[in-house]
Amino acid sequence: MTTYNTPNRIENFAFTDGTLTSDQMNALANSQNLTTLSGVLTADNSFELYISTNDNELGNLVTSGDFWPSAYSFSLAPLTLGVTNYLHLVAHNAGGPGGVLGEFHLNNDLGKWCRSLGL
Repeated sequence: MTTYNTPNRIENFAFTDGTLTSDQMNALANSQNLTTLSGVLTADNSFELYISTNDNELGNLVTSGDFWPSAYSFSLAPLTLGVTNYLHLVAHNAGGPGGVLGEFHLNNDLGKWCRSLGL
């Protein structure tokens, strides 16, 4: 069973092991109007995806992958309300052509997408 670490800002739910199942996170997100991020991605050759509220810091690891022919899914990564949340994708190419392919979704319309690319 996939579980997610309980964010510190959520105080209304307490679980003995400090984790939430995906069903519990869905219920929590809906009850508290939280915006969550989900998606699928891959990179040639590997990657790490982070969420941060500071563009100068990687932030919290959301997912990673190290086999480019496979797509890596993630779900229900909670975003911090009231501030800009940054996705930091670190991709590693072991030589030859490389690339990144991904699809991302927000669970509600409380946030909006802004585009930025730093190389």
